[in-house]
Amino acid sequence: MSDDLAEPFAVPDTFVCDLSRVDRLGANRRLVFTVPDGRLNLVVVRLIVPADAMLTIANVIGCDGRKAPQLTCALSSMEVDAKAN
Repeated sequence: MSDDLAEPFAVPDTFVCDLSRVDRLGANRRLVFTVPDGRLNLVVVRLIVPADAMLTIANVIGCDGRKAPQLTCALSSMEVDAKAN
């Protein structure tokens, strides 16, 4: 993880329970996180990240904060079959 982070304004933490959906947006992915509310799942966060970052994110989470090895993957070269709204 990076030690050179800056937070120029307060960014709230948001509790989520599930990654409910991943949408393709060209070379990016929209991650839709939810919390349960009775029979519904309420969307609480929609995060858009570059598709190429997905492998790094998964690797860092899997390493549980330890130094993750550098991996490369050309996810952004995948064919796009959806439109951003």
